[in-house]
Formats: sequence, structure tokens, C-alpha cells
Amino acid sequence: MPAAVPQFAGDNFDSAPPGHRFRLYFDGWTEGWRLPDSDRDRVVGRSTTAGDAATARALIARQRLLLPESARCFVVEGETEAPFVTGIGEQHPLENGFAFYDPHGIAYLPGSGAKGVVRHAAEELALAEEDAHGWTVEAVWLFFGFDASSVFLKDPKDLHKLPSEVQSEVQWWRQRYLARADAIGTKALDDLVRTCGDKTVGRAWDADPIRFLRDLPNSDAAQRLHWAGALRFHDVFPLTPKEELRVEVLNPHFHEYHLGSGAPTDSQNPQPHFYLTVPARSTFRFAVTLGSTPQLPQALAGNWQALLRAAFERAFENGFGAKTSQGFGRMHPFAPGGGGTAAVAPPPIAVSDQAAGLMAQNLLEAARKQELAKLAGVPRLVAELAGCAENRVNENRVSQIYPELDKLAGDEQKALAAALKGAFQRLKKWDGNLTEKQAKKVARVKTILGEK
Repeated sequence: MPAAVPQFAGDNFDSAPPGHRFRLYFDGWTEGWRLPDSDRDRVVGRSTTAGDAATARALIARQRLLLPESARCFVVEGETEAPFVTGIGEQHPLENGFAFYDPHGIAYLPGSGAKGVVRHAAEELALAEEDAHGWTVEAVWLFFGFDASSVFLKDPKDLHKLPSEVQSEVQWWRQRYLARADAIGTKALDDLVRTCGDKTVGRAWDADPIRFLRDLPNSDAAQRLHWAGALRFHDVFPLTPKEELRVEVLNPHFHEYHLGSGAPTDSQNPQPHFYLTVPARSTFRFAVTLGSTPQLPQALAGNWQALLRAAFERAFENGFGAKTSQGFGRMHPFAPGGGGTAAVAPPPIAVSDQAAGLMAQNLLEAARKQELAKLAGVPRLVAELAGCAENRVNENRVSQIYPELDKLAGDEQKALAAALKGAFQRLKKWDGNLTEKQAKKVARVKTILGEK
């Protein structure tokens, strides 16, 4: 069967990684550029072998090096108890797609997907369990951000569009949220709402924070709170037992009935649909880092890994990826070195001097962040400003710290002003051609320091 590629690309794609074989070099066409009526399992099966298995191991090894477990990086590994599939809704000639990591063409779980699953697990703990393991609604928002699509925030005006059983579930979640709305810690959210919301949100919050929280399901305020959360979930690369994917089949027996053109009778022929999965007993290494967030209360900042561990335990039970209601994607915690695929150490990787330098730089940055994690209050802000070099990220962070001047007095205010002066100078924002807004900031700092 030919692939839809130029002739100079040839017709032998055995060494291509599964993602490229499944998409770029898909060779399941007949001579008339139609899909075959049979043998589709063989067509999908040709994409199961990882032609470059070393790539996945290299990415995992690099991630282990750059994201080691630390005070600012939470790491947990899980082993699947059933197949894992994600991206099944992506477009593909065979209707069932799969998510591959480009440009390498290997299977992966996007960090955003992992974040969504763990977030939902934290919401379940906060709203549905007697033992919440420390999770609260405000903790979910502070760590994961505001998500207007959360089931308990769905607009009641849209419920009639949903099946009756789904409506009942949504109503249950709304009731659980409203029952806890009065107990939500408004003090912990105060800075966050003021910083990340627009003026309309700010006015509603200032008027009555509890009323604001109770009205969230009936308004669009959550959509205007632009906060991604304090946690950063990194992409996950599964390590499979035999370094290959697996073909599964969905075999509906009442094809015509599901298309709305007939009754569900035994006379109808099954219509098998084949799709790719990551097989059971594959291992996933999850790495989550805590960003620099002055809005995070000290109690949560000091307990974030214990909270996250409880949420991951719940997420492992729920499952990751698609088809979780059928048991797909469920995991159990896995300890490297205890047997199984994760016990196999990734091979050494040859890296260039430039890559080695970047790795060393990242390790030094991780060490600096660990030291920052030990500080609090003004000393931490001063230490952050001392490490600000000239780039856009640091410029934004300095702008976030500047308003803290108005909350301080005396020696603490002068210490922060001196640190801001140094940061502005390194960012070339102290003198010369400044914007009106920046000139006012410089003048304020100079006034505090007693400079003209």
C-alpha cells in the first residue's frame, strides 16, 4: 500500500518513529487512494514499533537531569494497570487519532492533560470527600488556576442542553460547591483576585467577597480571572515494556442503530475500529514544579508536595487520558528500582558543549530556587530581585514585586527599594529614555532612598 509522500521519500519507513509512521508516512491507502475495507488492524499495527526507541529514553533521561526531585520540584512515577490512550479524537484517515510528541514522533501525555486530571482529582477531594487531605476550593484555585469549565461552575442556563443524568451530576457538584462557598478563605484569594481579575471583577470582589464566590456559577467572572496557577506540569513520556505501542479494537455491533438509520438487531455486522494505545505496565514519570508566586500563603507553600501527592493518588485511581470510564489510563505508584520497566536505567546521552552548559545553567537555577524557597517575606523578595538579569521574564517579576513597596515601612521598605534600584539598573530601566510609568516608579524608589 502506498503512502501519500513524494517519490523521492521512498517507500521504506520501518525506521521511522511511530508518530511519523502513523501520520506523515501513513501507508494504508489502496492504489485508488481509498482506505481498505479489511486488514485495518495490520495498517495500524505498522505504527506500533518505535523505530527510534532511544529518543524516548533520551528525553526521559534529560528530564531526570533537568527536573530532579527537590523542594521546588515534585516527582512521582506511576505504572499503568490498563492501556493508556490520548488524542483519540485527533483527525486521522482511520478516524481514531493519537497524540504524539513532535518533532520526535513518540507517544506522550501533554503536561496540560496531566494538569487537568490532577486538578479534577483535587476538586473531588475538596468538594466530595469527608477527608479532603488538606485540599480546599481556594487551594485548588491557587495551585491550578481558575477554570470556568469546572463542573461546579457550569452556567445553569446551559444545563438544558445536557442529558438528564449529566444535569443531575452537575447540580450535585454545584450544591457541594455552594455548601462550602461561605467557608472559602477569602483572605488567601484577595491578592490573586485583585491582581488577575479585570475592573469589573475587582469591584464585585470588593463589594462582597462571599457573594462574589456564591455567584461564580451564575456569572462569567471565572473567565475574566486570568491565572494559570502556581503549578507547572511538564510533559510526560511513557516507557513501555517492549518499547512499542499496541493496537486495541472498538467493535460496535449495532452500527446502523448508532448512525440513526435502523434498530439494534442481531443481523447487523460488527464494525471494528482499531486504534493505538500505550500498553499496560508502562511507566510514567510526572514532574511538577512550583512557580514563584507571592500570592501563595505560606501554609500552602510549605505543604504543597503533600497536597499534590494526595491528588495524584486520587488521579491514579481515576485514570489519565481517554476512555477512563472503561478503566483505561489507571495507574498505581511505582518505585524505580523495584522491578518493571522503570528499573531499566536510561542509557548515557552524548550532549554537545552548548547543551551541557544549558543543563548546568538550569541546575544552578534550580539550586537558586531551592535557596529562595527557604526564605519568606522581604528577604525573599530582595533575594529574587538580586538574581534578576536582563530578560522579559525577570522584567515581569520585578513589576509584580514593585507594588509591595506600599505595604511596607521603615527599614523593610528601604531594603526593598534598594533591591528594586539594583534590578532596574540591570534591566536598563533606571535612567535614560524611560516611559512615564517607569519614570514614576524610579522617582518613588529614589524618594524612599532619599535620593534626588
